[in-house]
Amino acid sequence: MSYRALAVMTHVASQLIYRWIPCPDPCGFAITTQLDVDRASVSDWRDFIVFLVKSLDYVQSWWAVYQRITRDQGDRLAQAIASHIKVAKAAGAHYIVFGDHDYPSALLHISDPPLGLTFTGDASLLRRQSVSVVGSRKASPFAVHQSYMVGARFAEHGIVVVSGGAFGCDIASHFGVLASGVVSAPAICVFAGGLSCLYPRSNQGVFAKLQRRSGLMLTERLWDAPCRPRDFTARNRIIAGLSRTTLVMQAAQRSGALVTARRALDQGADVLVLRHPSDDIRAQGSQTLLAEGAPGFDDAADLEPWV
Repeated sequence: MSYRALAVMTHVASQLIYRWIPCPDPCGFAITTQLDVDRASVSDWRDFIVFLVKSLDYVQSWWAVYQRITRDQGDRLAQAIASHIKVAKAAGAHYIVFGDHDYPSALLHISDPPLGLTFTGDASLLRRQSVSVVGSRKASPFAVHQSYMVGARFAEHGIVVVSGGAFGCDIASHFGVLASGVVSAPAICVFAGGLSCLYPRSNQGVFAKLQRRSGLMLTERLWDAPCRPRDFTARNRIIAGLSRTTLVMQAAQRSGALVTARRALDQGADVLVLRHPSDDIRAQGSQTLLAEGAPGFDDAADLEPWV
């Protein structure tokens, strides 16, 4: 059975059409055609795609949509699969798909798990206790400072800090991780684009320091995929899904941080909110979460029960 090849094919197809495709059930297929994912050529992938389109109802359920969007008969998909695997391998990155034994167990339980993930760094970080830190890009000095302190405190306790690597609260939390002195940085950055050029570029110095200390750079996207506005919202479900606790350091009323907090709540995770002065318009989303009953905290020291 070549379930893994089917999962790879489905993941890359979903990325080419920017549509989530339901994950194939590992127990629901008996694929007689064998394919070595790591060694298959473009021609091998092309033959495999043609075979599955003709023989598997699961593939037929989404293939018509794929063709309508791409006008591809399978050649482009085969090339994209082979290229992504080759480039990721050459860069020393790992590529895992839904159904692999090392796929993050936390993501198995969200409603729309990523079909595939590409990452560099220490894979064991995906299996350790973690906390997600989200907040405004144009954050207040108070929120930035507290994000830094939160990152340092959790890193000192060996808890992995997950963020999107953005300006403001995200990157401040990872500055805190670096300042903690922990040799192998317990940090995961989840990106909205491919790993060929980590975004935002102005934070690449921090990303490089995290990478030198085994921090994990992770994405659902293909290697050279650019960032598009809607990719950040899709990325946020992974940030929320990786941790049992999400810390909202500062959220405007309409913000990605608030969207991530909502996703975390929908997924049954704990959401804790940093308290701000009531007249801080940059934290109106935070005030909404607190009014709805989310637990609040005043500084990193308050988080000791969650450490």
